[in-house]
Amino acid sequence: MYDQSSGQSSTATLVQAEKLSLRSSPPPPSAPTALQADHQETIGTSKKLGSAMTTPPPSARGSGPVELPQELVRLFLEQVGDWELATTLGVRCPSLNMTAPWQEFATPLAIYTPRPQDKAILRSSTSITPVRFAIAHASTRFSQWGTRVMIRFGYIHVLEYLLQHDPHQLRGQCRRLLPVVASAWGRVNVLQWAREGAYGLDPDSTTIAESMDEASRHGQVAALDFWKDSGLTPSYTEAALLSATIQRQKASLEWWRNSGLDLKIGPVLDYASKEGTLEYLDWWANSGLPCPYSKAALRYISQMGNIALLDWWKHSRFKMDYDKDVILIATRYGQTRSLTWWLESGLDVEYRFFDIEEALEDSVMGKDESQKWWEGLGYDVGMSQTEWTRVRNFKVQWKELGGWVEHRGRRS
Repeated sequence: MYDQSSGQSSTATLVQAEKLSLRSSPPPPSAPTALQADHQETIGTSKKLGSAMTTPPPSARGSGPVELPQELVRLFLEQVGDWELATTLGVRCPSLNMTAPWQEFATPLAIYTPRPQDKAILRSSTSITPVRFAIAHASTRFSQWGTRVMIRFGYIHVLEYLLQHDPHQLRGQCRRLLPVVASAWGRVNVLQWAREGAYGLDPDSTTIAESMDEASRHGQVAALDFWKDSGLTPSYTEAALLSATIQRQKASLEWWRNSGLDLKIGPVLDYASKEGTLEYLDWWANSGLPCPYSKAALRYISQMGNIALLDWWKHSRFKMDYDKDVILIATRYGQTRSLTWWLESGLDVEYRFFDIEEALEDSVMGKDESQKWWEGLGYDVGMSQTEWTRVRNFKVQWKELGGWVEHRGRRS
């Protein structure tokens, strides 16, 4: 690792990197919605790189952390786009620019660098000196982004120092951020510090709910254990299970199932369908828990052309809940495979060519392919008004076509 003060390899910095472990990056709870999506894009890659950074080769396992070349660490950090982590480790990554939240929220008026106190917090992974220096030079204010860094990276020494020297500001910044961010990142040490020490963790039920939801979303079962055993009344929403499902956090799902808590279960099969694999549909189907869903499940699968999931639904114990929108949305997105599946499914799907025309006009992609497919079923812009508005049914049409052998020439 690169030590900013000496320019040399630093074991202390390496150990800190081991603790940070480049796990999935939860979007900052106070960030604007538009920025949360950017953070979310790095999650999958961050997990893989985190494993690469913290797993020693077979010959070295059990003998302590392995120091990676600075260039390799730099490549990892650039791949996940984590400016905060690169800065706090002192690793120079020229391709990483200061992120929009820091530029917008950590910047005083007319000054285009972060507040000195925020920047000092970023440099305080192993020492409180940068913070003391900033305060000595009248940089006493820090923003939510400096606060978030303390919590995200588990800087107990910085939290403790600021609690002693500026408790009013620290409590004001941490009131909501500390429980939520610590839960999202699995920083149980921060939660324990806040509960057991002078800080006195006492969030309201809304903040506890957001904290448990975030912990569930990011697979932080240790944080879920903390809240359950904290002595505070657990609070959570449907988002806990829904987000864990779509974010593929099976550990969270198992935790909730075995928690003994009164679960709040939303349309989980909708989210399992949107997740895109069979794994989470199977998990819910075999969980022994209620499995609510809506028409949105099959609409989304049809939009994505996921035939394996359409097959799963058809052969599952759940009643298929759908309407003509499953073929209209498939038409808009050029998913002729979905259209063919519905035609061959033997299920009743009613539509009018008038509706198909509107779907083609609203095409997002694959309009030519969709139109060609429908022309194979008789769609013609020059047809009469009667034919245009007549209700048709896939099940009837499939029988009339005599099955796949007769229809294969019409398939796209």
